Amino acid sequence: MALTKTIATFVFMLFVGFIAQLSPTDVSAQGGTGTITNPIDAKTFYELVVAIAKAITAIGIPLVAMFLVWAGFLFVTSRGNEQQLEQAKKTFYWALIGGAVVIGAWALSVAIVNFARSLGGDSGTPTGGTPPNAPSPPTTPPGSGTSPGTLPLPPPSLPVTPI
Repeated sequence: MALTKTIATFVFMLFVGFIAQLSPTDVSAQGGTGTITNPIDAKTFYELVVAIAKAITAIGIPLVAMFLVWAGFLFVTSRGNEQQLEQAKKTFYWALIGGAVVIGAWALSVAIVNFARSLGGDSGTPTGGTPPNAPSPPTTPPGSGTSPGTLPLPPPSLPVTPI
């Protein structure tokens, strides 16, 4: 019981430390500017959704890894005790569910952006497309035998004979 309480306290302190790192640093009581800067700095809907998904992933993946390690520790220390083994199985199961939720958050963000783009709004960088100010693909001179955007085939390699 004491070990669980210690680990819970440690995770809480990590969370508080992470939140403290996100606090604005431009606000000052001693003659500062008094402005709060936007920590996300997203100019388009796409950038906003990606920033939120990255934040969820950055927080979620380490937590999932910690809980998977904790579940492994519980499996090892159960020593055949059915109650402890059941607790380890539950911890492992919910850690996997949490991992699926974290991975699903990224997939959901892509789906939201694609849905918004299908409604006709330009949401910034399209998924699977080119950024708005990316250079156009190189064109090939007429009669070169290849279509634009494709590379010519490399020369055939020497035949390889098995030993």
